[in-house]
Formats: sequence, structure tokens, C-alpha cells
Amino acid sequence: SHALKTPLAVLGHSADALAARGDAEGADAIRAQLDAMRATIERELRRARLAGGGAGGAGFALRAQLGALVEVLQRLHAGRGLRIELEADARTWPVDREDMLELFGNLLDNACKWARTRVRVAVQSDSAMARLAFSVEDDGPGVPPELLDRLGTAGLRADESRPGHGLGLAIVGDIVAQYGGSIRFGRGSALGGLRVEVELPLGG
Repeated sequence: SHALKTPLAVLGHSADALAARGDAEGADAIRAQLDAMRATIERELRRARLAGGGAGGAGFALRAQLGALVEVLQRLHAGRGLRIELEADARTWPVDREDMLELFGNLLDNACKWARTRVRVAVQSDSAMARLAFSVEDDGPGVPPELLDRLGTAGLRADESRPGHGLGLAIVGDIVAQYGGSIRFGRGSALGGLRVEVELPLGG
């Protein structure tokens, strides 16, 4: 799944380039296939988790693994001069690595898509490591208040004129629910765009 993330992202940018050159039909055809591939990947991941009896893995080294993800996304958006700020400690958290890459990857991809110049991901310190709480926000236009409660619904797009598959935030919601956590959407006071706050309980 995660080996496919970068080539899928490159294909998405190729679709955007086609659209910018006026080939909307070709761009839509690529995006439709990308949607189908992402949906298939998610379906198989859920099936594998159910068959395996829940999340496993060797833990998630927050700063190292998030840092690598941030580097990939900054390269993908290099032409826009986008800056992604990461605030996280260096501890290894007791959560499944693949789940967390999926969770953070979708949130950051969505933030990068809408941001003008800045994205920030900040993990709150928890000395007891009883919960993993973090926020992702951007300096984009934000989401109209009437749509905030509907974010995370598969297929919903806040602006039909922008490229996007509408599945990312739905996937995020599935992972958060799997961990018995909570997610909240709002407008960021620091950057002014969409702010997503997630909390995952790690006890038990």
C-alpha cells in the first residue's frame, strides 16, 4: 500500500497537468482510475486488518517517519514553494506504523492540496504516552461552516473546481474509528485554513 503512495501521487499530478493544458477528459479518466485503485487498496487493507485480529507493527517513530513523509510531499509540491512544518518528538509510539502513515499521509496530502504556502503538523506532548493527539492545518481558504460536519464523507469535495477524490478524509475517519479515537474539523486560528484535530487513546 505505502509503496504505491508516491506513484499514485505522481499520477495525480500528471492528471492536474493534463487539466491545466486543457485536456479535462484525459485528466478525469486518470482520476477515475486513481479513485478505483485507492478504493481497492483501502478495501484490502481493512480485510487484512480484520483477518489479522487488529493492528500490530513495531511502533511508530514519530519524528523520523513523519519527517520522511514530509520530505516526499515537499518534493511533490516543490513547484509551489510549499513549506511543511513538523513539530513532533523523537519517541516511538505504540501504534501500528502502516496505520499512522495512512492517517498522517491522507491528512497531509489534503492540507498540501489546499494550502497556499504553509502546512503545519503538530503532535502534543504526552509524557505518559496514554494518547496520541495531534493537529494538521494549512493556510488555504478553509471549509465553509455548513460543510464542516460533512467532512469525512466519502465522495464529498469542498470545491468541485479543484482536483480531488474525496476519499482521503473518509479513510482518516475509518482509521480514527478503528482506534476508538476522535476527530474534529474547524478553522485554524494560526494559519486560517482547515484545522484537523485527532486524538487516539493508546491505553488498554
